[in-house]
Amino acid sequence: MRRRNRENALVLSDIGYGALLLTLAAAVWAVVTSAIGGWQRRPGLVASARNALLVTAGLSTFSAVLLLILLFTHGFEVRYVYEHVSTYLKPAYILAAFWAGLEGSQLLWLWLLAIFTGMLVWRRPTWDRELRPYESLVESTESGVNKASRAVANQVRTIARERITRHLGSINDEELEALDRALRIQLGL
Repeated sequence: MRRRNRENALVLSDIGYGALLLTLAAAVWAVVTSAIGGWQRRPGLVASARNALLVTAGLSTFSAVLLLILLFTHGFEVRYVYEHVSTYLKPAYILAAFWAGLEGSQLLWLWLLAIFTGMLVWRRPTWDRELRPYESLVESTESGVNKASRAVANQVRTIARERITRHLGSINDEELEALDRALRIQLGL
């Protein structure tokens, strides 16, 4: 039975280490693709960076949960657990052992920053608006459209005049200038 617990602890440790390596890869991907996407005005890369930030939050949470499992199950085969937990500690102190050492403290900070970043990306999808100059806001009050909309200049299509069946609204001069600017950026003019 003891040998099985030892093997389980080592497997959890290896899985956590692998998850941290994947977290690093996702974070590097997010940095590189957001920089290139912002520089080259490529919305697909910016969206990929956003998804990578969400993956980073998920993987760091997974790693933190694995460390907590190892701490609370007294997986003494793992060096960190051996150095910071004993069998007579109360659960509150076992929880505090999570950040008692350098490695646990760094994992805690990684997890907090990844969670805050993930919440920002998930809850505020417009955080990267400055990286999306190909979009232009059309206010609902002035345009005659029922709700605020956005004109997306990277999805330009031509349609036959016969397909236009009704007038939805119009945009003012300021919004037209913003849309012209977005089109010039998108078309490289």
